[in-house]
Amino acid sequence: MGIPLIVVFFMLSVYQKMVAKTRSRQRLTATDGHDRISPKSDEIGRASVMLHEEVMEHYELWCELNQVYADWCRAHGVSIHRLTVLEALWFQQKTGCTLRSLQDRLYLPKQTIHTIVDGLVKEGYLERLPSPEDKRTKVLRLTESGLAYAKTQVAPMYQWEGKAMRQLAPDDRAVMLRTYKQLIDALRTGFEEEDSV
Repeated sequence: MGIPLIVVFFMLSVYQKMVAKTRSRQRLTATDGHDRISPKSDEIGRASVMLHEEVMEHYELWCELNQVYADWCRAHGVSIHRLTVLEALWFQQKTGCTLRSLQDRLYLPKQTIHTIVDGLVKEGYLERLPSPEDKRTKVLRLTESGLAYAKTQVAPMYQWEGKAMRQLAPDDRAVMLRTYKQLIDALRTGFEEEDSV
């Protein structure tokens, strides 16, 4: 499964707003074609405040984007967690997946995934099969009716996302994805450095 568009649009929004803010600040700091010179401590202070504002805006945009997806799911009669699980099952249909792999991939609470999986099994959309490698482990695979059901749930979301994505210029999409990957790397590096202290 590729990068969900929920994440992609979030990062583009962050990028576009950060560019707009930077340009606005550049205009404010220029007078008659000359940049104002400030003491170093003031520059550090302003940079710190600006960074804090951008982190907060990152969080606000993340929440806003999640709300857009929650609203879309509500309008289509499916919970965002159920749709996320269905999407993962649909993409891993050939190999199947386990409860553990769903948890690792989706970062949803164990109980939430168990409840959704149990519901799909009861509805006849999902089956639990013994794993060829370990008979104690169950592989989850959509049934024929489950595949058809997942398509009716997941495909409309992809169409909605694709329509929105096509409104963005190819260069903007490329910058958004590159920026998002850079942020992931930076966050992971920062976390690993904290963890090693």
